Amino acid sequence: MIPRVIWTTRAVYYLAGFSGSFLIPYLSLWWVHDGYGITQIGVILGVSAAFGIMIQPLWGVASDRKPTSRLPLLLVMAAPGLMAIGFNVRSFPALLALAVGFNVFAVSRGSLTDAYAVMLSRPASRASYGSLRLFGSIGSAMGAYLGGVYIARVSVHTLWLPFLLLSLLAGVLVRLLPLRSSHAVPPEFWANLKHTALNRRFLLFLLGGFLVQQTLTAYDQFFSLAFQQIGGAFADTGLAFALGSLSNVPFMLLGARFLSRREPVLVMLVAALTYTVRWALMALFPLPWVFIAVQALHGMSFGLFWIAGVQYVARIFPGHLRTSGQSVFGMVVVGLASIAGNLADGLALKIGGPVLLYSSAAGSSALGAACLAALFCMGRAGDRTAVAQPLS
Repeated sequence: MIPRVIWTTRAVYYLAGFSGSFLIPYLSLWWVHDGYGITQIGVILGVSAAFGIMIQPLWGVASDRKPTSRLPLLLVMAAPGLMAIGFNVRSFPALLALAVGFNVFAVSRGSLTDAYAVMLSRPASRASYGSLRLFGSIGSAMGAYLGGVYIARVSVHTLWLPFLLLSLLAGVLVRLLPLRSSHAVPPEFWANLKHTALNRRFLLFLLGGFLVQQTLTAYDQFFSLAFQQIGGAFADTGLAFALGSLSNVPFMLLGARFLSRREPVLVMLVAALTYTVRWALMALFPLPWVFIAVQALHGMSFGLFWIAGVQYVARIFPGHLRTSGQSVFGMVVVGLASIAGNLADGLALKIGGPVLLYSSAAGSSALGAACLAALFCMGRAGDRTAVAQPLS
C-alpha cells in the first residue's frame, strides 16, 4: 500500500501544475485584451520575476533552517491565488505591483516542492522523484487545455477565480503533509552554501541551464500570442499546451530508471539539443498545425532537462543545503531565465513576429547545449567532494 504522504505530495504537485497552467500561459493574452502593449507585458513579467528570484533563495534558506515547518510551502501555494484576484486592474503601476507580489510566492513553488519530493524519493518509500513530479505535468496538461476552453467559452478576465480556488486547495493539502525530518544545521552553514554555489562546475551548469531555460518563456508566456498571430484558434492553444504537458508524463514516470544508468549532464545535453530542434522547426514552419505537433517534444526537452537538473543538484549539495541548492537552481534556471526570456522574447515578437521569436530561442538553446557539452567533457570527478566541502 502506498503511504498517504506520497499521494498527498502528488496531489500538491497536481494542483500546483493545474492552477499554474490554467492561468499563467494566458496572462499575456489577458493583458493584451485589457489594452496593454507587448513591451509593457514583457516589463511586467520580467520585473515581477526579478523580485521573485531575489526572494527565492530566502525561501530555500528558511526551509533548510527550519526543516520542520510547513509554512514556506503553504505560503507559496496559497498566496498567489490571492494576488491574482486583482489582475483585471487597468493601471500599469498597480498591475506591476500585483504581479510582483504574485511572483514573490509563485516563483518558489517548484523549488520548495521539489526539495520535499527529493527528500521522499528514497528506496524505502517506493517513490522516485519523477513518479511524484509527473503529477505536476498531468495537472499542467489538464489545466492548460481547460484554460483554453475556459477563455473560449467563458472569459479570459475571470481566470483568476479557478486559480484562486485551486491555490487555496493546494495550501490545505500542504497542511496535511507530515513535517520534514529535522537535521543538524552546522555552524558553517553560510560558508558551505557560498562555496557550493560558487563552484566553477556548478556555475557552468547554471550558465548552460540559463541559456536553455530562458527560451521556455517563448512557450509559457508568448506561445498564445504567437499562435494567434499565425492564425491559430483559442481552443487549439489549450490543445497545444495540453499536448506539451502530457508529453512530460513518460519522462517523469521513467526518469529515475533512465537517470540511474546515465550521467545527468548528458541527459541535460540531449534535452538542450531537443529544445534547439523544437524552436528551429517553429521558426522554419510558422503554421498552426506545426506549432501544435512540435509541442510533443516538450517532454524530451523540458521534462528530461528538469528531472536531470534536480537530480544533479541533489547529488552535489549535502542534505542540510539541499533546499537552498534547489532554490539557487530555480533562481537562475527559472527566475533569472524568466526575466531574460520575458524581455528578450517580448522584444523579438514585437520586432520580427513568431519567426524571430523562435529563431532566437533556437540560438540560445544551442549555446546552452555547448556549455553542457563542455561540462560533460570535464567529467564527473569532483562533483560530490569539491562542491560539497567548505572552503579551507
